[in-house]
Amino acid sequence: MKGKQIIEWLTVFVFLTIGCQSTVKQNGAVAVTVEPELKLTWEFLENNYQQKSQNLSHLTLKNVGNATLANSGWAIYFNWCRGLIPEQLPGMLTGKHLNGDFYQIAPTKDFPQLAPGDSIIIPVVGTHWQMNATDAPSGIYIVFSEESDKPLIQQLALSVKPVLKERAFIKEGDWIRYETVSYTHLTLPTKRIV
Repeated sequence: MKGKQIIEWLTVFVFLTIGCQSTVKQNGAVAVTVEPELKLTWEFLENNYQQKSQNLSHLTLKNVGNATLANSGWAIYFNWCRGLIPEQLPGMLTGKHLNGDFYQIAPTKDFPQLAPGDSIIIPVVGTHWQMNATDAPSGIYIVFSEESDKPLIQQLALSVKPVLKERAFIKEGDWIRYETVSYTHLTLPTKRIV
């Protein structure tokens, strides 16, 4: 009797597992969650970059798969509350503001092919300041062209290095965004409302 119950439970488990595959079909495109072949790392470097209200970060792409990442046929999409400044990307990439906080980065012919184990550091300039790791991009995925043998859409994980206070504000007074605004009138509340 116990052996029969175990087999029944295993059968139910297998059907539930197969039924919960992470595949979605929309407008003919298939999104499949697979192990990422690219490892992405985000590292904040500097606020007030070029003495403007913008920030500089590094996005590191590392090929952890078995196939070479070509210099065409793919694009990375992401959301970023800070706003990408596409014209500040290196010449090997193009950037595009698509809508709201939604952006695209794609390679040009100058992008080096990324062999397995290789990585590349991409300087990324964004609008405004980064104050915390939560200011890093989110919802990152890569889309391959239909000629590719990889899944059409692949979700990517982003590892975010912590924002170091000494990097967020390089020198005294860096926290002042605009010289024409006086911050001397700011005071802390003397009473706490409970």
